[in-house]
Amino acid sequence: LSMIQVNGVEGDSLVTYDAAWTPYYLFNESIALRGNLGVHFIKTTQDEAQTEFSVWDWGVFAQYLRKQIFFEFGLGMQAWQNSTSDKNYFYGLGIGYVFHLPLFKVFDRIFLDYTAISNEEKNKEVKLGIGFML
Repeated sequence: LSMIQVNGVEGDSLVTYDAAWTPYYLFNESIALRGNLGVHFIKTTQDEAQTEFSVWDWGVFAQYLRKQIFFEFGLGMQAWQNSTSDKNYFYGLGIGYVFHLPLFKVFDRIFLDYTAISNEEKNKEVKLGIGFML
């Protein structure tokens, strides 16, 4: 679960929330691979008309772990469920902290990610989130 700040080229921005399933595979104590299948909603105003649509994203992130700190780099795609049904590639960079013993037996990590999207608006996303163990 994360909060996202989305920015465009024209200086416009909005805040939204993302929910994602993030399967994880640990190769050794330093290298891991994380998948991402998530959804968030965007509300825009253009010519005084409001539009709200979902954005589905999926990707793969390689992680380097150093004790409880991790760094990650990933690639993926976003499918915007708007009138043009855009599909855009993205790359993401992130840093986070892994709890070896889940906090309150529920939370396993906190993270901060930066995502650059290959759409015409050159949107950028900054995500601040927390991972849940289910």
